[in-house]
Amino acid sequence: MTHSPCLLKQTRGFSLIELLIVLTLAALILGFAIPSYQSYMQRSRRSDALDALHQLQQAQLRYRGFNQNYADSLEKLKTPFAGGTSAQGYYRLETGVPNKADAASSYFIRAIAVAGGAQSADAECRTITLTQRQHTVTLEPLPCWGRR
Repeated sequence: MTHSPCLLKQTRGFSLIELLIVLTLAALILGFAIPSYQSYMQRSRRSDALDALHQLQQAQLRYRGFNQNYADSLEKLKTPFAGGTSAQGYYRLETGVPNKADAASSYFIRAIAVAGGAQSADAECRTITLTQRQHTVTLEPLPCWGRR
């Protein structure tokens, strides 16, 4: 019995339809995964600001322990943040007193996303602030501090 050469030939590979289906599925998965990943990275980079703000808060308390007032500049706190930048460089830092009359009982510390940096697209937490007035500490905005 002889076989025709056309019947013995097996086709290999993918059809164009199969290839298009796989590419469409990959595009859909990436379409959902990339924004989710970017959001996750923004939230994780906020820890750079929170760490700096906590350290500066402690530095303000130490400074006030040796002086009559809270510090009105980063340089006076003698921390690694005297240059005004967070440890990983995602935020610009500043501190001060709301007004000179309240310098003995009030201060603020602020982390502002560096313009054009990785965190500048973080609309919800572009600026993160810790304020102490009298004996009350205010954290703004609360979602940025991991609180609702």
